[in-house]
Amino acid sequence: MKIRFKNNLLTRIVIFIIVTVAATFGADIFIGLIFKESLRRNVDEMTKSKTAAQRLLASQTNQATQKVCRIHPFFGHTMQTKLDAAPLGWHLETDQNGFRNSREFDVNNVPDDVIVIGLFGGSAAFGWEVDGNQDTLASHLEELFNSRSKSNTKFRIVNLGIPGWHYPQQFFLISRIIQHLDGIITYDGFNEIMVPLGNTLAYQTALPPDFPSGLFYLPIFQKQTTEQILALYGLLMFEANYDPKSLLAHSAIYNKLRYMHWDKERNRVAKIVQLGTSVGSETSSIEAKTFATDPQSYEEIVKFGIDEHAKYSQLVDLIAKQYNIPVLHVLQPFHYADPDNPFDPTMVPTYSRLAFANGHPSVHYSKLRERFAELAKQADPDNSIGYLDLSDALKENRNNWIDLIHPSAKGNRVAAEKIIDFIESSPIRFTSVQ
Repeated sequence: MKIRFKNNLLTRIVIFIIVTVAATFGADIFIGLIFKESLRRNVDEMTKSKTAAQRLLASQTNQATQKVCRIHPFFGHTMQTKLDAAPLGWHLETDQNGFRNSREFDVNNVPDDVIVIGLFGGSAAFGWEVDGNQDTLASHLEELFNSRSKSNTKFRIVNLGIPGWHYPQQFFLISRIIQHLDGIITYDGFNEIMVPLGNTLAYQTALPPDFPSGLFYLPIFQKQTTEQILALYGLLMFEANYDPKSLLAHSAIYNKLRYMHWDKERNRVAKIVQLGTSVGSETSSIEAKTFATDPQSYEEIVKFGIDEHAKYSQLVDLIAKQYNIPVLHVLQPFHYADPDNPFDPTMVPTYSRLAFANGHPSVHYSKLRERFAELAKQADPDNSIGYLDLSDALKENRNNWIDLIHPSAKGNRVAAEKIIDFIESSPIRFTSVQ
């Protein structure tokens, strides 16, 4: 009796499997016959959308900028990779990741006996308009670290500054490559105020204040609401990186279900772009909720930038401590940090003039310096975090400046010497340079 029951159960299981396989196989053939052509047409349409999205993301306001910059999915933008030319009238060289290092440099392949210190920041750290990589701040720091080393230790200062970046972009990069670093130096201040102000006030279309500089995104987001901007950017990045042909790579059932899911999400985001409002609270993106209310007043935007600087500084410190990596935060030199220096709007880059249309920049920069000083006073029992304010470091010597925002080759040397002097006299243990 038990044997007969087992045989009957086994027979039923076998029959069930055969029927299921046959039904699935039949359904796959049926769906393939019915939807094959429409799915292929959809894939062709998606391929065109992918090409259009890539072309739109690659376009920028300034054609000269387009020659040297590229859109990046994590960091907003970097420089073009492996440059070795003077597309803007001054020579620069970039590595395989679009940062201003030698073309062959790869942070993943630095010898183990070399101490790697990352220099993070915006255009001042990058070396805007400095002719040749040899006169950037990173190069001067590397020369000083190696010449003053008290051992045979070799140092490599990696230039990881990008024009238009401020702390959100720096934090993302630090988080991704921290395992390759032995030390971190941040070098910023101007963009922490200018970028939020510029994004929110200086252009016809307001961008979220923590986006990289709006100079790189305006053609994409003209006349869009904040929620539309975020949704459109996400949609463009999604389409630009999507592989439409993968929808034809599997069984007809799987392909159809996958396309239905993709198309539903795409239509939802596209509707947000079209209407500027979320489709129900349960489907509204986190990003769209976060920036549903932009700072409206000049003072609020300045405060937003200063708060972001403090927040991301502390986040960098937390991550660095987990990896036992020292950090030095440097507030970059800024000619207009001194209220006694008359503000001449013609001496700052065109795209940032409107950002400072509400008076002398020192009024707002002083608030950043106050917040920076507060962070510097916080106790650090590990002596692994340091703060250095170089706002007044270059004084009124015109030879130290390119445009009173970006230090010249000479200004970079002065700043590098002050940084290395601070490190040598500081309890922060970068290595044997102390």
